[in-house]
Amino acid sequence: MISNDLNGSSYFRFVDGLRAIAVTSVVFYHLGVPYVSGGYVGVDIFFVISGFLIINQILFGLKKGSFSFSDFWSRRALRILPPYLLVVLTSTIVALYVLVLPSEFEEFGQEVIYSAGMVANQLFLDQQGYFDTESGSKILLHLWSLSVEEQFYLFAPLLLWLAYRLRISILGFGVVVAITSLVGCIYYTGTGITKNYAFYLMPFRAWEFVVGGAILGAVSYLQRLPAVAIEVIGVLGIVLIAYAVFCFNSQTPFPSYWAMLPVVGTAMVIGAGVALRRGVGTWWLATPPMVGIGVVSYAWYLWHWPALALARIYNFGNPSPKWMAAVGVLSFVLAICTHIWIERPILTWRREKGKYRLGWYPAINGVVACIIACIAGLGFVYLAPKIVVNLSPLLASIEPYPSNGMACNLGVIESTTACLTYLDGKRPILVFGDSHAGVSYGAIEAAYHNPAMAGLMLPNCPSIFDIRVVGFQATTEANCVDLKSRGLAQLETDVHAKSAILISLWTMYGKWSGEPGPGEQGRFLADLGADAPAPAQRDFYQRKLTETIEKLHSLGVERIALFAPVPEMPRFAPDCVVRALRYGFDVDELCSVTQAASKDRRTGAMQLLEAVAAQFPYVRIIDPVPAMCDDTWCRPYRHNTILYRDINHLLPAGVRAVIDANRETFDWVMGSK
Repeated sequence: MISNDLNGSSYFRFVDGLRAIAVTSVVFYHLGVPYVSGGYVGVDIFFVISGFLIINQILFGLKKGSFSFSDFWSRRALRILPPYLLVVLTSTIVALYVLVLPSEFEEFGQEVIYSAGMVANQLFLDQQGYFDTESGSKILLHLWSLSVEEQFYLFAPLLLWLAYRLRISILGFGVVVAITSLVGCIYYTGTGITKNYAFYLMPFRAWEFVVGGAILGAVSYLQRLPAVAIEVIGVLGIVLIAYAVFCFNSQTPFPSYWAMLPVVGTAMVIGAGVALRRGVGTWWLATPPMVGIGVVSYAWYLWHWPALALARIYNFGNPSPKWMAAVGVLSFVLAICTHIWIERPILTWRREKGKYRLGWYPAINGVVACIIACIAGLGFVYLAPKIVVNLSPLLASIEPYPSNGMACNLGVIESTTACLTYLDGKRPILVFGDSHAGVSYGAIEAAYHNPAMAGLMLPNCPSIFDIRVVGFQATTEANCVDLKSRGLAQLETDVHAKSAILISLWTMYGKWSGEPGPGEQGRFLADLGADAPAPAQRDFYQRKLTETIEKLHSLGVERIALFAPVPEMPRFAPDCVVRALRYGFDVDELCSVTQAASKDRRTGAMQLLEAVAAQFPYVRIIDPVPAMCDDTWCRPYRHNTILYRDINHLLPAGVRAVIDANRETFDWVMGSK
C-alpha cells in the first residue's frame, strides 16, 4: 500500500507547507525578525524533506528496475541549477556596482568558484577563524547548504545502488550511516572557537537525510495506530520544530544533538501527514497560502541572502529596518518571478517528456554552465582587484607592511644567534607592544633606513611586564605572558637595547572608571599569579607601566618613547572611505571621528601616560593626533592616501604621518639627534 503512495512523481501538498515553514524561518532569522532566534533550523527541515523525497525516489526506481543515473542527475540539474546559476549571475552583476575593495572582489570570486563547483560549504568552513570577514557580507554564504544537498545527490544514488546490487539490507545500511553520521555530528560540532565541521560538512549532516528517507518505512507502523495517536504525533512534531525556531539562538551548540529536535519534529510531521492524509496537525500545511510559499521556497531561499548581504555592504554593515523589510519583499517578488518564468516552464517541459529518459544532456549542460560560472569567478579573483586598484588613487595608496624578516623578534626566536649576527655589535632600538607595534615596526625601520632594531611584539599583548590580560582566550593570555618572559630574558642576557618605543592601544586595556565587577567582561589587567583583575585598575596600570620603564632603564635602555593611542575610527577605513566616495556619501560623517569624541576616548590613557612620563627625564610621548586631526575631525585618510588598515591599526602611510608630526621625538629616540 505504501509503495503506491510514493513513486517518482508523488506529491504531498503539506510537504510544500513544511517548505514554507523552513524558508520563512530562515529568511525571518536573517532579517532579524524578533523571536525567530533559531530560524537557521529551517535548513535542517529542508534536509529532511530532501531525504524523504530523494531517497525514496531512488529506492522506488531500483525496485522497479527503472532507475537511471543519467536521468536522476539530469532531473536534479534541471531542478537546482537554473535558479541557482541565475542568482549567482545576478549577484555577480550587482557586485560590480556595490563592491569596492580588491579583497572584496577576490573573496566574492572565490565564493562564485566554490559555489559553482558545489563545494561552497568547504570554503566557508575554511574561512572560519580570526581573519574571517563578517559572515553577513559574504554574498553567497547561504549556498553552503545547497552544496551539502548537491553532494548528497551525488553520493546517495551511488551508495544505494551499490547496496541494492550487493543485496545489503537497506534498513541496516541506513541505520549504520545515520548512527555514524550523528555521532560525528555531535563530536565535531564547533565550540565557537574551534571550526564547526559538523555544521558545514555533508557526512555529518547525512543522518538528517537518512531520517527523511526512513519516514516511509515507518508509515506502515503509524497506520496501525488510532487516528488520534497519529494526530498527536503530527502536533508534537510541529511543537518540536516551533521550539527549535523560537528557543534556539546563536549560542546553542549546533548542530550537535540539538539538531535532533527539528529533524525528528519534521519526520514526525511528514510521517503523520502521509499516514493520515487529512489530519488536523497537517491540514493547515496544505492550505493555499502555505503551499504557495512552499512552491517558491527554493527561489526565495536563493534570493534573500545575496540581497541582504549586498544591502549590508551598501549600508556599511548597518541597513535600516526599512532596508531589511525591502530586502524581504524584493527577494520574495524575485522568487515568484523565478518560479513563473524559470521553474514552472522547466517543470512543464519535464512533464511533457513524460516517461522518456532525459539522458545525460541536461546534466552535462549543467556542468558546462557551472564551469562558465567558475571562469567568471576567476575573473573576480585575478582581474578585478587589479582593475579597481588602477581606477582608485586611494586604493593605490595602500601599500604592504615592509619588513626585513625580523631576525630579532624577541620572545619568538628560540636562539639569539641570528639576531646578534644581524645586529653586528650594535645596540638596537626596541619596539615593544601589541599588534600596533607590529604594524609600525617595518614603517619605522624603513623611515630611518634600516637601523639596528629588535621587536618584542604580539597581538593583544600590551607593552607592560609582569602582568596578564584577563578577558582573552586562555591560550592568548598564556602566550602573552610567555613571550614577554622569554623576551625579557633575552634582553637581560644577549640583546642590549639602547632605546625603546612602547606601542600599544592603551585605551583597550584596563578600566578607566570604577572597578571590574563580578563576571564583567573586559581586557583587564592582573598580577601574574592573581585569579582576578587587580581591584584598582588605573593605579595598577600606572604602577606596572612605571615598573616596566624602570626595568628597561635598568637594562641600559637610555631613551624611551610612549606611542600614545591613535584616534579610533567608527568603521574599517579603506572600506568606508572608498565606498563613501564611490556612493557619493559624506566621508567624514561616515568614516571619521570628531576630535572631541576622540579626545574623550583617549583622555584616561593620555593622563596615565603623561603621569608616567613626567616621572622620568628619559621618557617622551609620541602623539598621533597632530597627524590625524584638525579642530573638527580625526580622519583615517589624508588627501589621496589611506592612513588606517581598519578602525585603529595604521598603514605604513599612517605611521609615516605620525613620524613626520613627531619628528623631533622620533629622531631623539632613534638616536638621530
